[in-house]
Amino acid sequence: MCGLARSLVLTVGPFFVVVLATTARGTAAAGRTFLPLTVAFAVPLVCAGPLLLGYNQARFGSPFEDGVRVQLATGANPRFERDYDAHGMVSVAYVGRNTYHSFVNP
Repeated sequence: MCGLARSLVLTVGPFFVVVLATTARGTAAAGRTFLPLTVAFAVPLVCAGPLLLGYNQARFGSPFEDGVRVQLATGANPRFERDYDAHGMVSVAYVGRNTYHSFVNP
């Protein structure tokens, strides 16, 4: 379930469907190959989604709380608390700083 904790799964999932389609296209039985591969990829994610929501509900009292708010409230750097309060968890305001720290900051 650790992999499902990332919102990235929602954005990367379609990439894998495209990979499966590309892989199946090269075979003689492309139509018969693509659908089973896509279903095999999607079923574990669809089954694990409700489990993750239930886990979050039991742990934090809300199915959509992932624990970031708890981490910030229990000892985070004050700068991160201010940023989270001002912009939320995902915002374009973080792009510049994150790009700098990813590529420039040693």
